Amino acid sequence: MTKSWYIHSVDKNEKENILQNYTNGRVPLRFFCNKKSGENVFFKFYYSTNYERPDMYYVNNKCCYIFEHFEIDASLYKKKKGSSYKMNANFAEKKLEVLSNNIIQNSKIDKDKVNSCGSCCVTANQEAKKDYLKSNFIRIFDDHYKNIQFYKDNLKTHLNLKNQKFKIIFIIEDTTEFGGFLLKNGKPEDLKLFYCDFVVDILKSARDIDYFIFLDSEKVLNIIKNGKFAKLEKHILNFDKEKIEFINQVISTSTPIFLPKQN
Repeated sequence: MTKSWYIHSVDKNEKENILQNYTNGRVPLRFFCNKKSGENVFFKFYYSTNYERPDMYYVNNKCCYIFEHFEIDASLYKKKKGSSYKMNANFAEKKLEVLSNNIIQNSKIDKDKVNSCGSCCVTANQEAKKDYLKSNFIRIFDDHYKNIQFYKDNLKTHLNLKNQKFKIIFIIEDTTEFGGFLLKNGKPEDLKLFYCDFVVDILKSARDIDYFIFLDSEKVLNIIKNGKFAKLEKHILNFDKEKIEFINQVISTSTPIFLPKQN
């Protein structure tokens, strides 16, 4: 089930970045849990406070909700450098800026008027593979999971918590450019991490987490309650046996615009 909520703007922070990237004032929610409990988790997230380790929290006199957000992609991970695609994309962005500036400086346009100066493009190699996606998920999930007690202790000190219980929510975002595609009868279908068998096995074993929110390429927030996987069962796929494709050549374009100085 997918439900949409309309929201008002809030202060910019990591939470707001998620809402901006996945919504335009409208939040599509898909529940793999009781609708009321799923809505409650979403609104706690929406009204949460930005923090550092954990990323966000919401507290009342009974419970402290911990929200930890992390990104997964399907590119090669390099120690001390991170995602190879993010490095390639950053390099491509800088190159595009240089090319755009060169076009403006060398153009023969009337520089007393606003003018388009042409266009340029660069390509970043994503280097995405299904094995990288799987190993990145396992590694990054484990890195955050083993810090749960630290997040609790950090907030106990910061908020001077006494008797509040904790609820832990992981927000998992697949930032693979364009996502992955399953080939079903020759037709591509969007890959959803939360339908992958190895992911579901990890979720089931993560007993300290209460809810998972998966952000997918459909711009939907998928809310899953731990221990309630019945709605996922009919969709679960054997990740290792599936043929999964990625778009690896990511092209960025720019159309430089010259703006004359105002007198």
